[in-house]
Amino acid sequence: MGKSKIATHFFRHAFIATLFISIGACNPLAIRDVPDAVAPACKNLVPFDGGDGSSATPYIVCSAAQLDQVRNYLSSNFIQTADIDLASYVSSYDAGLFAPIGSADAPSAPLPHGAIHHPFEGNYDGQNYKIKNFTYLNAAAAFPVGLFSIVYGAGGGGVIQNVNMTNVNVLGGTTVGTGALVGSYSGDYNGTTSNLKNISVSGTVSATDTVGGIVGLMNKTVHMTINSHAADKACNFTGVAVPIIEGSTSSGTVTATAGVAGAPANAYLGGLAGSVNCGNIKNSASSMAVSDANGFFVGGLAGYLSSGTAAFPATVGVSQSSASGDVSGAAQAGGLIGSANFVIVDSSNASGVVVSTNGNDIGGAAAIGGLIGYLSGTDTISNSYATGSVGATNTGNGINGIGGLIGQMVGVMTVSNSYATGKATVSSAAGTNSMNAIGGLIGQMVGGNATYSYTISSSYATGGVSAIQAGPVDSYGAGGLIGSVGAVMGVNIALSVTNCFATGDIEGDSFVGGLIGSIMHTLGSVTNSFAYNNNFSGLANASAVIGSGGITFTDLYYRAAIDGTYPDGNATSITDPQFLAISSFGGFASGMGNPWKAIIPVGQAYPSLSWCNNNAGCQ
Repeated sequence: MGKSKIATHFFRHAFIATLFISIGACNPLAIRDVPDAVAPACKNLVPFDGGDGSSATPYIVCSAAQLDQVRNYLSSNFIQTADIDLASYVSSYDAGLFAPIGSADAPSAPLPHGAIHHPFEGNYDGQNYKIKNFTYLNAAAAFPVGLFSIVYGAGGGGVIQNVNMTNVNVLGGTTVGTGALVGSYSGDYNGTTSNLKNISVSGTVSATDTVGGIVGLMNKTVHMTINSHAADKACNFTGVAVPIIEGSTSSGTVTATAGVAGAPANAYLGGLAGSVNCGNIKNSASSMAVSDANGFFVGGLAGYLSSGTAAFPATVGVSQSSASGDVSGAAQAGGLIGSANFVIVDSSNASGVVVSTNGNDIGGAAAIGGLIGYLSGTDTISNSYATGSVGATNTGNGINGIGGLIGQMVGVMTVSNSYATGKATVSSAAGTNSMNAIGGLIGQMVGGNATYSYTISSSYATGGVSAIQAGPVDSYGAGGLIGSVGAVMGVNIALSVTNCFATGDIEGDSFVGGLIGSIMHTLGSVTNSFAYNNNFSGLANASAVIGSGGITFTDLYYRAAIDGTYPDGNATSITDPQFLAISSFGGFASGMGNPWKAIIPVGQAYPSLSWCNNNAGCQ
């Protein structure tokens, strides 16, 4: 590489790094506004403009023809030195289309690592130059579809970074993975570098299923089949790092057509990633609208995310990431993640509207949430929130969990310093036989297993809930914070709710509470919490704080304005002036180092949690 090229290379990275630091690592969208540096003239040499493919002297890619040659050097290193427009490029592969790199059309050679196709195992640095107008439309594709079909990351390879794709139009097939950048990513890395880093995608991506704005399917090991969603196999290798998506963004639309009306199917659909089996998403954001009205596992950032085992080290999850696009799915749909299993979610949020039309009995788990639709295994959610409304129209049967933050939880869960502000609503059609658990923060905490436990602390919901049914079965529980806890039949589970509150209007049929709708077969406690509701209505088993159920209740409070119609013997009613003084709340520890603020913020009608700094709209 000559001095001028080295200088340009250095200038771009130094400038971008300086801008990234000055704006803040928590705003991944900001790094996309970097102006183009002066690029060296492209010589249009064959196969590349220079370099030898080594890590020290990577091949130089500056034209569509040279990008097309990458497929012939799948283990090499590359840097891009100019914007590349694929709009009018005619490839020598796949009937003139720019075929996915690392697919079945790669040069003949023994298949490495037992892979089904020839994967890309090199490294590609786009240096934030654009790749424009990538179009690949093949609904019958039997291989992963994306700019890169299959990428294998191990031994220092499989790193794709600083790639900016604009106006993409991608259509793939079924099961195998479809994304604008990568169809299927397999393999681990040494833990020092992210696998997909500083990626930006805008445009349209669609397939039958397993679709993501950036990557369709991400697995930890290439020895898994490329169409596997078997999460129990994904993280069986302790001591080895997982694949990472970092500092990346997506915008536009991503859709799947997995099911049909009356027969929903697994979509694995996400704004950033479709299905992630043992992987980590960090410092990333998606504004993509995500939709499959008849699909399961639909999320604003990721459709499905799992480590698959409680024994695996806690490195799988989402951190400092967000999703702002609206989400539509049949079941297990969430503003950030559709379905998650054995994960950690921290400092992340979703603001899109999440809606579901459940067309049939889907096994009792519609699970629609503002942040996460369905959460199972052993999971930790902290410092996270959702602000979009959540709505479900149920035309079938089953027990459905709808929550402002999380729709349905099954297992051992911890939620702390988190909140939801969007309203949660559900309606059931006449003639159905459904039971809905709806909560401002969490819809349903499933019971029936003695190992299940749920710990909720320093969290709240302000959106309110509405659960009205035309069917023959009453609601399973409607609560300002939690809809229902436990099961009608089965062994006791454990519950701890402390230093929480709920506000907003509450409307339900039966088992209605300002804080919790129903508690069944549960041991534990609800302490140091309150409900502050302007409007409250319930037809049966309705009380101002706890609709129905008996565990240990200590220092619970509600508005005296609700007392006349919906008194609650488990709590203390206090007047609105008393709500303005923290001293009215016996047992509430306040001040520095304690859960509650000593002084109620000006303009607020009730106590505020100490962790909230009011910068993110929290209370």
